[in-house]
Amino acid sequence: MNKWPELMDEFQVALTNFLRCETIRRMTADELGPAHYQAILRQIFHHARENPQIQALATVYFRGPQRDMV
Repeated sequence: MNKWPELMDEFQVALTNFLRCETIRRMTADELGPAHYQAILRQIFHHARENPQIQALATVYFRGPQRDMV
């Protein structure tokens, strides 16, 4: 069973939605300058650095069925 066409269809939907989002629209319209882009990258960096640790810490408090869910 070849799932490639189905995957590509889903990807096209996701890409279309991504390209229509306000941030990307503003970037492609040159409405965001280097300072904006720098701020976006800084937020992505902090989110990527901190989020996994916060999620791991939350699992310390999981009990029984909550662990099964994970």
